[in-house]
Amino acid sequence: MRYFTCIIIFCVAALAACTSGYTKTDRGYEYKIIPGGAEKKIEYGNFVEFHLKQMYKNETIDTVLGDTRDYMPRTQTLDSSIMPAAWLGPLQNAGRGDSVVLRISSDSAYQQPTREAASFIKPGGYVYTTIKILNVFESADEADSANRAELRINGLKIYNKQLTEFEKKIAQDKTQIEADSKKISAWLEKNNIKYSRGKWGTFIAIHDEGAGRKIAFNDVVGVYYTGKTLDSGKVFNSNIDPKFNNTDMYEVTMSQLGKVMPGWTDALLQLREGSKATIYIPSSLAFGKKGFLPQIKPNENIIFDIEIRKVITEDRALEIVSENRRRAEAVQKKLEDSLKKSK
Repeated sequence: MRYFTCIIIFCVAALAACTSGYTKTDRGYEYKIIPGGAEKKIEYGNFVEFHLKQMYKNETIDTVLGDTRDYMPRTQTLDSSIMPAAWLGPLQNAGRGDSVVLRISSDSAYQQPTREAASFIKPGGYVYTTIKILNVFESADEADSANRAELRINGLKIYNKQLTEFEKKIAQDKTQIEADSKKISAWLEKNNIKYSRGKWGTFIAIHDEGAGRKIAFNDVVGVYYTGKTLDSGKVFNSNIDPKFNNTDMYEVTMSQLGKVMPGWTDALLQLREGSKATIYIPSSLAFGKKGFLPQIKPNENIIFDIEIRKVITEDRALEIVSENRRRAEAVQKKLEDSLKKSK
């Protein structure tokens, strides 16, 4: 799930001069550790559960850029291939209960051309990141179990927060959605197609209700689909037609708003396992003003024929991932043992 952004800006070098309380490393960044009673340091390869808060400060501004406390803790492996390089040294000097504070000058943080700063971030300030270490796990199973527990407790809260922000963005496109809706409804009436509407404005023509349970916000949904444009009827993507080189069932994690186009989320929440439907999506709930050239023009309305093949809870989906990993580890161990015996 994408709960927080801009976490890797500490990988750049050239920080401002160190001040009291901060240690400047040979990589050029600054950090300090606020003790919290840790008895054991984090080891390389451990799984770290933490809250992350990022702030920008200068002489006149003190503002929060992001805080995972608004959502749920994150878990990452202390591994150089996964974790930002600037975190590794400081975290290996910390443990459960400690906090690590990293800082970088705003000049350095956004000096790369690919990095865009908020308008209020100016040279002369600092971006601070505080990593509050909640738990340290030695195994992936322990980390997975903790993550599933957090989802059970905080899943609905997280979804509702995301939903509020998501619907604000959709409301900004109200005029375009209304214009698209007139065009789609006229097309449907001309072709004598009965339909219902999603909360945000997607048109849904159900061919088979399906016998399974209705899709909820915390489900993972397996879908087979074919997408085409409303005006031309030209197919632009499909996981049914082999010519598009992808016949795998497409899985949608409903809680991850924004990972699929809004029109999909809008429609799927009206369906159930086993449903077959055609959904007609206004452009603003699809590819929007930019389109997806050359297949989809700007502000183009699109159609998807979909079939819901699978509906499971997100919790169960995470369990399956863990089960598959354990099987793979068992196969790998069996292979290693076999190789040892053959020597």
